[in-house]
Amino acid sequence: MSAAEAAAIEASTSRSWATVEVSAFAGYRFGGTASPQGNTYIDRVGIPSALSFGASVEVPISDAWHVEALWDHQSTELKVDFSGTALAGTNPDRVISNLTIDTIQAGILVQSGSSDERARLFADLLLGATILTPSAPYSGLTRFSLSIGAGAKYWLTDHLAGRFAIRWMPVYINSTSAGYSYCDPIYGCYPYWNNSYLSQGDASLGVIYKF
Repeated sequence: MSAAEAAAIEASTSRSWATVEVSAFAGYRFGGTASPQGNTYIDRVGIPSALSFGASVEVPISDAWHVEALWDHQSTELKVDFSGTALAGTNPDRVISNLTIDTIQAGILVQSGSSDERARLFADLLLGATILTPSAPYSGLTRFSLSIGAGAKYWLTDHLAGRFAIRWMPVYINSTSAGYSYCDPIYGCYPYWNNSYLSQGDASLGVIYKF
């Protein structure tokens, strides 16, 4: 091998990180409390755990550091815990409303090792917005949110990898507890999103394709 060929191979290897990674994943989102503040009938409103799915795109700025954009979706419900015995005629499943949660964020990801290693650990910090959409007649909310994630990638080929991730996903809701979010003829008036944040965890498996 000539010196020129060796230099070309080395240059190609040094640039191998300069590619875009697109991920698709599915997981399980651990529920949180939407409001711990009750009234005469309701002790709190919670969000049950449910399946989640989404996608992410990573654009490298170096071998170790990537810029990442994330979309994560969950379809779940708002459920009540009654302060006492449920009123006659109320929903036996304690469901107030269906709820979808869409998280759109961007930030920085850092990973271990180098581009020629099959297994790489990573961690990320993302900022953005979370869209909370209950069913009618309740109004949706769009709030600032962040997430902190960690996991591992395992490259099966030069272009295809598996990915495992865990993520903490707190969402800012309100800075005060004043006012009511809705009034229901059965439950009465209730501030169901009146705490300051919603905290959820997520675990997911996915695949990565590198362009």
